[in-house]
Amino acid sequence: QTTEPVDLLLIDDPRFVGVERWIAARRVVYRATDLYASMRNDPHLARAEGFLCRRAHALIATSEPVANHLQSLCPDKPVLIMENGVDTDHFTRPQAPHPKL
Repeated sequence: QTTEPVDLLLIDDPRFVGVERWIAARRVVYRATDLYASMRNDPHLARAEGFLCRRAHALIATSEPVANHLQSLCPDKPVLIMENGVDTDHFTRPQAPHPKL
């Protein structure tokens, strides 16, 4: 385990369950981006998410279905929906070639 706690440990994949035991953190946030257990047909991931939800200080979901899933695992904690996004204008504007170094 780390000796000095970090301010925030952000866990964004249920396969990282347990890392919070090795990294001391003042706050733990679990950010789910998908319905992992359903996508991978792996019930172990649902159990890992349940554990993470209970250990986390805050929960973030990237969509309404993911938020509903997290809420079903941990109904006593609020879930913030923070959708993924992209600045399409930035990626569709022509850009000058990057100079070679």
